[in-house]
Amino acid sequence: MPRRWSCPSRTLWILTSLISLAAAACRSTPGAGAGPVAAQEALPASAFFRNQPTQIALSPDGERIAGVLGHANDRIVFVKPVRESGIRAIAKLNQRGGDVRVLGWSGNDTVVVGFDDDRGPFADAPGRVAKGGRLYLRMVTLRIARWQQPTPTPGWPLAMRPDDPVSVLDWLPDDSDHILVNRWESEERGASVQRADVESGFQTTVVPAQLGMRRWFADARGDVRAGRGYDPEAATELDYARRSDEDAFGPLADVGEVLASELEFAGFAPDPNTLYVYARGESGHVGLFEYDLEQRRRTRLVHADPEVDVGALVFSPASGRLWAIEVEHQRPELYFVDPEGRREYASIDAVFPGCTNRIVSASRDGSTAIVRVSGDTRPPAYYVYDRAKRQMALLYDSLPELAGATLAPMRAVSFTARDGLEIPAYLSLPPGADPSNLPVVVILHDGPTDRVHWGFDATVQFLVSRGFAVFQPNFRGSSGYGLEFERRGYREWGGAMQDDVIDGVHWLVAQGIADPDRIGVFGRGYGGYAALLALATDPELFRAGAAWGAVTDRTALLESPEDYGSPELNHPTAGATPADREALAARSPARLADRIRAPVFIAHGGVDRVVAVSQLRAMEDALEAAGDEFESEEYRDQGHELSDEQDRIDFHERLARFFERNLSPRVPL
Repeated sequence: MPRRWSCPSRTLWILTSLISLAAAACRSTPGAGAGPVAAQEALPASAFFRNQPTQIALSPDGERIAGVLGHANDRIVFVKPVRESGIRAIAKLNQRGGDVRVLGWSGNDTVVVGFDDDRGPFADAPGRVAKGGRLYLRMVTLRIARWQQPTPTPGWPLAMRPDDPVSVLDWLPDDSDHILVNRWESEERGASVQRADVESGFQTTVVPAQLGMRRWFADARGDVRAGRGYDPEAATELDYARRSDEDAFGPLADVGEVLASELEFAGFAPDPNTLYVYARGESGHVGLFEYDLEQRRRTRLVHADPEVDVGALVFSPASGRLWAIEVEHQRPELYFVDPEGRREYASIDAVFPGCTNRIVSASRDGSTAIVRVSGDTRPPAYYVYDRAKRQMALLYDSLPELAGATLAPMRAVSFTARDGLEIPAYLSLPPGADPSNLPVVVILHDGPTDRVHWGFDATVQFLVSRGFAVFQPNFRGSSGYGLEFERRGYREWGGAMQDDVIDGVHWLVAQGIADPDRIGVFGRGYGGYAALLALATDPELFRAGAAWGAVTDRTALLESPEDYGSPELNHPTAGATPADREALAARSPARLADRIRAPVFIAHGGVDRVVAVSQLRAMEDALEAAGDEFESEEYRDQGHELSDEQDRIDFHERLARFFERNLSPRVPL
């Protein structure tokens, strides 16, 4: 019998409270004001940034759920019976600077977990991506029939590309001893598909490695019939597909069409000769089409929106038939293509009106599902959904201390950039006071081809609770708004993308919302880069600036590209080639520190695999040499994301105090 281990009492209390607390329906608080309400003012940072269960998965028989909860540098894997109270922590995983990337059920009694592995021969150095783009997952198998597994079996490593963290292609419900995994071989070989023994990790090849291939896809029967790769000759992404195991993979391209990269695999249709693909229509926006594998061309248009790109597909948990397509204008919506799906979600939405409600996991027969309920003023909550009875029971509320708090609605706004381009944005105002002459924190998103989505954002709500308005622009180059909007961001790091940020701030001032003497800026990753650059290029506009995990010297990306794990750094928006060295230096915050006049707060994860921590040190050295006022922090065990609860709380407490100190009535800089 395995040795018992002691789960920290705080972790057990959190797990228990998540199951027992009730969830409120979504609601939007009308109106806006300049200061936090008294009840919100007392809420600590821990109420917003405590650990939440992740990787929630329902067992094939629908009887149990499994998930992960963080504690310090450990991740606690837990299991809970769906229809009973009480939970069980079955394992403790240590994964410094990373996170659990995959969790699922291999049969009804075995949980398989994959988490970042930086130990031994499986990486060049702790916290660094191995040369050649390799990142390893440590896959471990947990037999829940045993009472607890304090020290899981050593598991087995699985090589991954950092930009393609998809590892399990199929859980093979008819074979509880094996799963299908995507294994990255090397740049010279590409990726293969392996049938892996969940206990030993022994792998047999299902699809051999193919040059340029990065990711494979399996259909509902577990047959590998599509893949995504890179064509070095055409210097473009390319998707491949086949009808059956007997066929060879062929590129997805319309007959006679040169730009095959315009087609992207989206999903499998019930007919094995038909796929769903994303492709741009005449409007330049991405729509969903059917693709005929025999004719090798797209055929019927399933849905396209004239204003935005379509997004994720929603399939029936029972039949696998396409139900709906995600579309996001001001907030996420579903465009239904199947009446059964419309009826299903209508019954869920009737219980939680105004929320974004999505089925995130289901039993094999589809009779039981897990529904995620969330909204701008509603932290995520998870419910067990009995589809036959149309009944839902609370599983857990992710941030129960916020259940009774008055939170700030995200208001969709837009402004016109200096070249006439319309820029969408979101504005969150403190409830309860006059919405004018406010201190404002501008938050810039990462990527930069990510985008701001409508929904709950802990950082936004935390800063609003401290009395700040929060402004989030989707500057040009952000995803989801069509090809022309994306192309307007090409090679515009620090250029027109930066101008959009400045134009948005001027719009806030002109509207009377922002006090021009109390404006701060903050961002993560690319957003951190843009925030620091704004302090240098527009020193009179911002009173304070902060960044997490920011690129600060873009020329370093040319010197040591192996230190950076983000494909965005080579996106057309970046324009990072050796010929651009002079231009990159001219748009690097670490080389412009002598222009900065406002206080700066910079922080970075010590084991960041996306942006090397040397970028933090370059900015520290530059600010110190310039004699600027700054504070900095290296969170030694953190990666690009703040995965540790205490570090996450500490960082945000410091962030709020930094803006509280510096966005008081202005004094001469």
